[in-house]
Amino acid sequence: MKVIFRTFLVLIVALLSLTCATLAAASAQRASVTVTSEKAYRIDTALDKAELQVGVAALARDESRAEARIGPCLSRAFVAIFEAVIAKSNANADKALKALGSEAGAEYEVASIKPITRPLLKDVRQMLKLSLPPGLRARLNGFLPAFAKVQSLNVCADARAWLAGGLTPAHEPRGTTRTSVALTDIRKLTGSAGEVQLGDLTASQVRSLKQEKSRSAKHVNELIKQSDTALKSWIAKLIRGVEITVEATQTSTTGMQTSTTGT
Repeated sequence: MKVIFRTFLVLIVALLSLTCATLAAASAQRASVTVTSEKAYRIDTALDKAELQVGVAALARDESRAEARIGPCLSRAFVAIFEAVIAKSNANADKALKALGSEAGAEYEVASIKPITRPLLKDVRQMLKLSLPPGLRARLNGFLPAFAKVQSLNVCADARAWLAGGLTPAHEPRGTTRTSVALTDIRKLTGSAGEVQLGDLTASQVRSLKQEKSRSAKHVNELIKQSDTALKSWIAKLIRGVEITVEATQTSTTGMQTSTTGT
């Protein structure tokens, strides 16, 4: 049984580069500092410090909560859909399984990495209060609704609704298509080419930003590795549970048929 869970954890790290640190470091190193650059410098420094305070235990707590909230209801839905795949009783069952799997992966990740994204979203909102270059403002503004779409996912409700609608393409829930669109939007925003000149910082500020950003990025990457490992473990456990349930049901059904035939 293969279910495709899309991951966008790497996009969260990429978004960190949109903020002041990388942009300011690329600007001319002069003694004069604009008011916007100074404010952005403080905001971004605060972000790096906040990310460094995020611990492994915080992610583990949110991972456990996500598993407890999504796991049981998703397992029940996957059992019903996987049985339809095996029986070939529904032409759209396999597609539904993959689409809901993608949505579940995104919902799980958003829930489990809240300790990382919370200060990041605060940083983005604070940056948007400044007088920013149009290019940077557009990218930051574009991220918020794209991320909000992923935050609003509810794969359990979507799975129940789609099953009730017979898993037909016409009844596909908005959440499954929203997942793909949101991830595509975030990829475009984080993958935009070119640098935006935010303003001038002093040489010492540039050095400080580089150092803090390097430490923060290393720490966040380590946390993301843990979250990715937890996601893979959850997927394996979920799938194995579904397989065991389906196999048990098939064995029971076969036994009953054999008993009836013998009688």
